[in-house]
Amino acid sequence: MQPTILVADDDESIRLILATLLEEAGYHILCVEDGRAAVEQAVQHRPDVAILDVLMPEMDGFAACRTIKTDRRTADIPVLLLTALAQTTSKVQGLESGADDYITKPFETAELLARLRNALAHKSHHDALATQALTDPLTGLTNRRGLEQQLDQLLAHSERAAETLSLLLFDVDHFKTINDTYGHQTGDVVLVALAQRAREATRAQDVLGRFGGEEFLGILPSAGRDAALTAAERLRAHVAEAPVATPSGAVSVTISVGVGTTVPGKEVTRGGLLAAADRAMYVAKHRGRNCVAHADGQPTAPLARPKPPDVARALVEALALVHADMAAHARAVADACWEIGSALRLTPPERSRVALAGLLHDIGKLGLPRALLDIPAPLDERDNVNLRAHSHYGEQLLQRFAILDPVAPLVAAQQERWDGSGYPRGWSGEQIPLGSRIVAVAHAYDVLSHTHSRGAAGAACAIATGLRSAAGTRFDPSVVNAAIRVLC
Repeated sequence: MQPTILVADDDESIRLILATLLEEAGYHILCVEDGRAAVEQAVQHRPDVAILDVLMPEMDGFAACRTIKTDRRTADIPVLLLTALAQTTSKVQGLESGADDYITKPFETAELLARLRNALAHKSHHDALATQALTDPLTGLTNRRGLEQQLDQLLAHSERAAETLSLLLFDVDHFKTINDTYGHQTGDVVLVALAQRAREATRAQDVLGRFGGEEFLGILPSAGRDAALTAAERLRAHVAEAPVATPSGAVSVTISVGVGTTVPGKEVTRGGLLAAADRAMYVAKHRGRNCVAHADGQPTAPLARPKPPDVARALVEALALVHADMAAHARAVADACWEIGSALRLTPPERSRVALAGLLHDIGKLGLPRALLDIPAPLDERDNVNLRAHSHYGEQLLQRFAILDPVAPLVAAQQERWDGSGYPRGWSGEQIPLGSRIVAVAHAYDVLSHTHSRGAAGAACAIATGLRSAAGTRFDPSVVNAAIRVLC
C-alpha cells in the first residue's frame, strides 16, 4: 500500500515540484496551499507524513504543526517543516512546535527522500509498538487497555449521534475445571479457539477483545437491545457448536453472555455500562450457564416459530392426501424439533431450519407406492430397502425448490446413526449434521409417544427410557438429553 504524504506550501511551483518528485518515488500525494487546510486534511485522511512550509497564509507551518501534534487523532503523524529560513532560532521554534525534522530550501532531492524514509520508518516502528501495547499476545485480540480506549471513543460518538451501543461480556463456563483437569496449556488452546469463533460470529464493525483471564468483551456500535441479544445468541451457539480440539483431546466449551445497552439521551459511563454487562453475565451463570441475559433484567419473550414456506405447507397437504397420519406425524416432529432446538440453544434461523426439516422429513414418501406405506411392521428385507429410499426421494424433491434446498441435506441424513450403522452414507458421530440428529430423535419421540399414550401415568418416564436406551448407538446423547429436558 502506497504511503500518503501531505504537502502544504503556498508556492504553487514548489507544490508541483514536490508532488512530481514524491509521486515518482512511489508515494500518494495530497496537496494544499495553507496551514488550515493542512490541518483539515490531516484529520480527514490521516496521512503517513506531513511536509509543511513554514511561511504560509491563514496559518503558518509552526501553528499547523502544533495543532496537528496536539490533536490525539493526528498526533502520531510525523511532520517535516520546509523553509528557506536556515537560522538556528527558526529550527528551534519548529522543533519546539512538535516537528520531527527540518528541511531547508533549496533542498537536495536525495536528502529530502532520505529524511522522508526515515520519518516513515520511525512511524512504522511507533505504530507497531502501539499495536503491540494494545494487543493480547495469546489471542491476538485487542487487550483491556485497547478495549477501554475504543469504548470511550464509541460511547462519545453514540452520545453525539443519539445512537445506541451494546456490550457483550462473556467468559468460558467452568474454565477453572478445564485448567485443573487438562492443564493450563489446554486452557490457552481453548481461549485461542474461543477468540477465533468469536471473530467468526461478530460483525466487521464490532470491536472484540480479551478483557482479562477467560473474560472477553464485544463492543457493538449502533446495536440496540434486540440486535445485541440476537448477536449474543449467535455467538453463544457458534461457540457451543463443536468441541475444541486440544492436545488433551476434544473439550466441550460453552460461554455465558451478559448484554448491556445504552439508552439515547441517558448518560452512561464506561464503568457503569461494563458493570451492567457484568451483572447480566452472572445472571446467565445462575440460570445454568451456556445462555444469554440482558442487564435490564427483562425476560426474553418466547420466540415465535415462523410459518413454513407456502411450498412446504403444500407438500405436507399433498402428503396428507396420501396418508393423513403421516402428515400429522410430520407436524408433530417439526414441533419437537423446534423445542429440542431451544434446549440446544440454537439460533432462531437454525431452529427454523431444523423444524422445517422435521416437517419435511417424510416428504419423500410421496414417491413411494401407497401399498408400501400401509404394510404393517415388521417389513421384510425387500420392503425395508424400498422404504429406505424415501430419504433420497425427499432430498431430490426438496432440491427442486430454492427455498427448501437448505433443508435437503438434513432430510437426506436423518437415517444415519450415531454409531455409524445407519444409511445412506454410514456417517457417524458429528459427521452427521446436527439438524439430522435432531430430526431423528424428534421422530423417535413422536413414535414412542403413540406407543405410550401421552398423559398416561408413567408415559413420560417410558418415553425418556426409550430414548436413553438408544443414546450412543442410534442417537446423539446430547440431543437425547436435550429432548428429555423439554419434551418428557
